[in-house]
Amino acid sequence: MRIWRNANALWAGTLLIVVGAQFLAVTSPVAQREKQKTQRNTCLLEAGPRLSIVGVENSETLRLADGRKVRLLGTLGPRPPLTTSNATTQTTAWPPERRAREALKKLVDGREVTLAFDRRRQDRYGRWMAHVFVWHNGQRFWVQGELLAHGHARAYVLPGNTACVAELIGHERLARDPARGVWRLRHYRVLKPEPAGWLLGKRRHRFEIVSGIIADVAVVKSKIYLNFGRNWKQDFTAALPKRALHGTQYSLADIIALKGSRVRVRGWIERNNGPYIKLAHPGLIELLEPAETDGPSDHPPALSGASPDAQLHWQRKQQLTGPRIKRGKKKRPARSAPNALKL
Repeated sequence: MRIWRNANALWAGTLLIVVGAQFLAVTSPVAQREKQKTQRNTCLLEAGPRLSIVGVENSETLRLADGRKVRLLGTLGPRPPLTTSNATTQTTAWPPERRAREALKKLVDGREVTLAFDRRRQDRYGRWMAHVFVWHNGQRFWVQGELLAHGHARAYVLPGNTACVAELIGHERLARDPARGVWRLRHYRVLKPEPAGWLLGKRRHRFEIVSGIIADVAVVKSKIYLNFGRNWKQDFTAALPKRALHGTQYSLADIIALKGSRVRVRGWIERNNGPYIKLAHPGLIELLEPAETDGPSDHPPALSGASPDAQLHWQRKQQLTGPRIKRGKKKRPARSAPNALKL
């Protein structure tokens, strides 16, 4: 077994599709069947209501006709750098933030949407937390997937809402590798784990993606520590609670086997001796191939200047999947591959 890699299947545009993140096969047929069963349930959501959207609060929040709000699960919209002056942000929105809000508005404003829930349904502000599917020309599209694939958001999960990690990161990768949207900006570049002092001084309290080689894996009480340097008191560390493995296809042995591997991790950088990220799910550890880079990749240069239809056609070829929705005993609709929405 190995930790999550790049999902390489494109979502089919319907709610009832099977999760397609790739993992190494195990030798036992029984174990393989159990593993496949677990994989199919990693992105299974509870069906919610179908509602009308009357406004977009920001790049992460929708406003319903009855005044309630919906927070998009799994996407983190662009935020101005800490160096941006207050005067600038008060008079005009930061350009990436404005573009993300406009893209979300084009997707949902004035349309009917269907909500789907993970375990936690509300945040501390009383907003619904949901995956959102928009109806367009009789078809349904995953709003989070559209925003991520066009570079208008970054993927993340929190404890209690960890479904669809592979699908979220897979859609983000469609924009990150060719450097589209926010990924063109230096502010969003993937960081290195050193110098540790710079991470604490410049990126503390911020959501970041960090890429490096795991020097050691330590299991201490209820946590698994991924140390990216020899001095755990000073160097960058990512920590995964043991309980986060429950209900996933990952085992403790899988995480320990990552020693010496090059990975990406993501989360909010805090201080715990040195710079530290707490991981909510093992799927937030991306195992990288030796030749894989953290900057713009060698995708066809014409892609960034291509028409929206051409870009979406390229995305469909990647065959990334989206969430499945629990629908009781209702008959599943036939699969379809509709044209994606233009942003």
